[in-house]
Amino acid sequence: MPEAVAALAVALFALGGSWTSNRSGPEPEQIRAAVAKSVLLLEKSSAEYTAHRECFSCHHQALPVLALSTARSQGYQISMETLQKQVHFTADSLAKNRDHYRDGR
Repeated sequence: MPEAVAALAVALFALGGSWTSNRSGPEPEQIRAAVAKSVLLLEKSSAEYTAHRECFSCHHQALPVLALSTARSQGYQISMETLQKQVHFTADSLAKNRDHYRDGR
């Protein structure tokens, strides 16, 4: 999954107009297709993690939530149900472990 997050980040950066390379890069349509594919992979992977684990994971909840939120803000279709499930899973997991965090664990 880290590869999907990286691919999405690079593609969103490129679409944001901040690509400064003098080389010709991929066409905007290619970038959009790569982002759309990455969104599907992130949604699938993050949902799969929560089906098998009860604890929060930075790379399976936090990064996908950030990436999916960014993709959505750029006009990509994302599953709001998947995003909301990840946010709730994260909040529940963090709340259950609040005392551990206070104790430095």
